[in-house]
Amino acid sequence: MKKIIVLILIVGAGAYLWQERLKALNPDVITNPVYAAVRITTDFPGNRGQVEGVLLIQAVDQADCKKQLRSVDNILEEQGKKGGSTWTKKAFECKTELTSREARLFNNEPTFVTYLSAGRGQPSEREHRLIYWGLTVEQSNKICEATAPIAFRKDRKGQVACIYANGAKR
Repeated sequence: MKKIIVLILIVGAGAYLWQERLKALNPDVITNPVYAAVRITTDFPGNRGQVEGVLLIQAVDQADCKKQLRSVDNILEEQGKKGGSTWTKKAFECKTELTSREARLFNNEPTFVTYLSAGRGQPSEREHRLIYWGLTVEQSNKICEATAPIAFRKDRKGQVACIYANGAKR
């Protein structure tokens, strides 16, 4: 009987520690975020010059940031293997501060082009912003509207929306 009680206590303590670890990895509020910044370029059909895609992800800490970057890198590699879009990696980095222009994206403020905003609906999700520079407003509207429904898992709880450019009709 004593062994059973000790076993129950060990299992209970292990479950408690596991839950605490999950809370640390996925806190309700990210207080000191580290941002994963992914910059990629491509030639866009019907567009003069290159288009730069910028994906920003609000991560819990440096380790979470690196995990997010690996995930994006894996997705880009898989798309390349499938013959998808030909993106050139320009920069993958983790940073503790955003430029003022990037910070405005996390406040869902309109900018010169339309961009994708993916909110955090549950602790395991991360805030994402995806913007393409070098497009017209009309092109950015179309890309965002086409990307929004497919960019994130269907079971995502956070809101996924297009933040339309200054002066864009919607």
